[in-house]
Amino acid sequence: TYTTEPATPQAHNSVGTQNYGPSGAPVWSSPTIDTDRGLLYVGTGENYSRPSSLTSDAIIAMSLETGQIKWVRQTVGQDSWNGACTTPDGANCPENHGPDYDFGAPPILIKRAGQADLILAGQKSGMVYALNPDADGAIVWQTRVGRGGIMGGVHWGMASDGQHLYVPINDRDVWPQDKDKPAFPGLHAVQVSDGKILWSKIEQNRCKDDVKWVCGAGLSAPISLIKGVVFGGALDGVLHAYSTQDGHVLWEYDTNRSYQSVNGVAASGGTIDSAGPVVVGNQMFINSGYAKFGEKAGNVLLCFELLPTSTVKGINHVSVSVTDLDRSVQFYKNTIELNELSKTSISSAMAVEKAAGFKHVNRKVAILNSANAHIELNQFEGNKQPCTMPIPGPGITHVCFQSPAANPIYAKSKSLGATIVSRGSAPVDRGFGIQYAYIRDQDNILFEMEQLDKPTFSENCWVGHVAIVTHDIDRLVAFYTQLLGNKPHNRVDNIKNSPKLDDIANMDSLKLRGAWFKVGNMQLEMWQFDNPPIKVAEHPRSFTQTGYQKISLEVGDLASEYKRLSEIGVRFLSKPVTTKERSEVFLRDPDGNLLLLQEFKTNNPRSVDSLKKIN
Repeated sequence: TYTTEPATPQAHNSVGTQNYGPSGAPVWSSPTIDTDRGLLYVGTGENYSRPSSLTSDAIIAMSLETGQIKWVRQTVGQDSWNGACTTPDGANCPENHGPDYDFGAPPILIKRAGQADLILAGQKSGMVYALNPDADGAIVWQTRVGRGGIMGGVHWGMASDGQHLYVPINDRDVWPQDKDKPAFPGLHAVQVSDGKILWSKIEQNRCKDDVKWVCGAGLSAPISLIKGVVFGGALDGVLHAYSTQDGHVLWEYDTNRSYQSVNGVAASGGTIDSAGPVVVGNQMFINSGYAKFGEKAGNVLLCFELLPTSTVKGINHVSVSVTDLDRSVQFYKNTIELNELSKTSISSAMAVEKAAGFKHVNRKVAILNSANAHIELNQFEGNKQPCTMPIPGPGITHVCFQSPAANPIYAKSKSLGATIVSRGSAPVDRGFGIQYAYIRDQDNILFEMEQLDKPTFSENCWVGHVAIVTHDIDRLVAFYTQLLGNKPHNRVDNIKNSPKLDDIANMDSLKLRGAWFKVGNMQLEMWQFDNPPIKVAEHPRSFTQTGYQKISLEVGDLASEYKRLSEIGVRFLSKPVTTKERSEVFLRDPDGNLLLLQEFKTNNPRSVDSLKKIN
């Protein structure tokens, strides 16, 4: 189906070339399908030459079956214009040219329960229309939202939730006769029922005076709508996330910058135009860079990700199984300068362990702490075997204790009978103002020591991280991203050829991949050893086995976490168990490492609320 009748010879232009017309009435964007009526709706632009047709600057309804035009609703007549109208001689510009008021955005078909359907259409004139599809597109209401102009009004696409129409306005270039009229670049919400403007978020020009490209605050690209949020990209490269409630900006990101691309190509952003944001699941994609009309080129496709909402507050404690509680307590008090908070015996099954299916074994328990962490030591009755966990795991391999260089953990550990794993007679200095060493206590349990020249804490001891070694770091990072509600703050995937790392681990030719999560009061560190290769754990470690037993994560709302994580496939060992002091439940990560989620009652001294947070 053609939007104009066949062209015939017309007058010659100013340099004697034969013109033909009518022409134009182009279709910018995707059509809209109405299956109930068997119709297809398209918006058209201006004519390119005289004579003007009745199908330009119009919404046209066509038969889905035959393509026959059923009706046309033109809003601006006699609009003949082309690019020559912007050149000095304008040789091919139609006489008395029109304003170039295309319908660039796809029409939006709105179906309303108990009310007539509407077709919503936005135009470069700055006008927005509601049409009646059952009355040959008769105008139900019309509202001026933007000033309009050659680069003004509505361009590539609006969005609606059925009750509200969200209208992006560009309002950049304008005809001389309209230059004194106010511009309205930004996002506007219009009531679908009557065309009333509910709110407007006018974007201010933030372009620098010395930019060498045509910069502006207007929204030309199509917008995207999800529940509660409208995403819109601007000519200046800024991507905005607007609240649907009142238009306030929830967040924004300037895409006009350089990037390190995933495929190694030099990349930069620029103007956002023509193509808008695309939302798929919890990710949003948008390209930045558009060189037409003097705007700024770019070559990036950006991916934004909505992280899950997690109530994890921090790591409440790390549990360690030891063979001699009193000896271990004294060792960690004297070397690391941990404080002893409590010591008790447990002779009956704990409710959460019973629910998870763990066989009860009598034990003695001591709680030690630093300024930012709790360490739980457990001596299970009958357990006399030393730890057998190697540095490359797999599993929870170590805790990192940090201290000022003036309080040397290394020397004190050595004097108290610990085994120094790292090579040499002193900690390994990697040149970062930190000296490192791996050390094993009397039970052969590994811990890392970091002595800092310029610590960011004032205490004699700080727990830097707890480490997990895995055979599949990508899988584990994906799991903990969901659990913690944030991505690693650091990720390194090609660590090799580092003799000092080899010295720290007392291993040769290490090849590693690493990731680090901030978890409130400390970090969670992950390693994958590519050399030497890591064995895959055949079964979870025994609950009583000497070494690191579990990591306890404290949450603000255990019921919601249990529901949220269950819905994404996390398997818990039981339902949550509630006591007077707390609610808790066990689960395992994809590698089988044991985790405990805990929610404490208000003002509990064992809560992470009483601990310092990492900077």
